[in-house]
Amino acid sequence: FFNFFQLTQVDDAILPANDGFTMDLARPIEWIMTCPLMQLSLVLMGGAKIPEYRRYMMPGFSVTILLLGTASTFMPMDALKITCYIAGVLIFGVMVYFNRQQILEYSGGEEGLLTGDSEFRKATLLLISTWCPFPTWYVLSPEGFGIIDNVLLIQVGWAFLNIVAKFVFIFYIQRIKDLYCNRLKTKRELTTTNRALNIFGGGAGTHSPGV
Repeated sequence: FFNFFQLTQVDDAILPANDGFTMDLARPIEWIMTCPLMQLSLVLMGGAKIPEYRRYMMPGFSVTILLLGTASTFMPMDALKITCYIAGVLIFGVMVYFNRQQILEYSGGEEGLLTGDSEFRKATLLLISTWCPFPTWYVLSPEGFGIIDNVLLIQVGWAFLNIVAKFVFIFYIQRIKDLYCNRLKTKRELTTTNRALNIFGGGAGTHSPGV
């Protein structure tokens, strides 16, 4: 829905401090609507091992970071822009810290950012690694500090980062779901088989020939 609006001029917003550069406002709105759900999915994936308040805190971190990034884009003065950017980066660091804490909580202290092999840890690292390029690309774009002024390149870059971050994470979560369902199905089949063997085995063991 929001991607459709990016193709129109409905969401165009002129940035006051970037020589009239036009930004698609639907892009940050789409991120604010979807990125918190990615953090929420990690919390839910961790189950009872993750404190319940993280269901609100982790998505809240994501929303705050995106709001600061969007606000910095519209700041007319570089000092205010830099302040919002630094605040967003610091909150991102806090969010990553709690992502690490969730890995520790999920694994009972056996895993961390650099060690471990669980699906939860891999999903967390995948989310962090695909989000890290966004602040860098913001700095390079006219929405940030205008190091790159090629509008087409900037738009393609945003689209590429967004697609990679969303689809890679979604596909990986779907893979984890499929593996879980397959393991559950196999476990049920083994349980059914064992019950059948116990019934027939028990029946054969208790059978006595007639006198």
